Amino acid sequence: MKEKISAPQGQLKSGNGILTWISTHLPTIRRREILKRGYLNGVMAFVDAVEAKDPHTRGHSERVALYAVLIAQELELKKKEVDLVRDAGLVHDVGKIFLIDTLFL
Repeated sequence: MKEKISAPQGQLKSGNGILTWISTHLPTIRRREILKRGYLNGVMAFVDAVEAKDPHTRGHSERVALYAVLIAQELELKKKEVDLVRDAGLVHDVGKIFLIDTLFL
């Protein structure tokens, strides 16, 4: 479960309060960003693997993700949901990696 980071109302009024809040929460924020980058790199590795197996589909997953995001935004989904829809669009063809090539002829 994602840890929510927020500062108590009066804590950030002074410069010292801001520094305390930053020093307390910066490591958590950095860890979250590192994990997010690793996750996105993993997703893109799958996309690259699919496209390497079938070069005719180069860019297809990115286009599916783009259209999925546009639809999700039009439906006014929350940012977290839009991000999930984008990721699903990116990896929707990952199963092709495990299929034998003769099925696509």
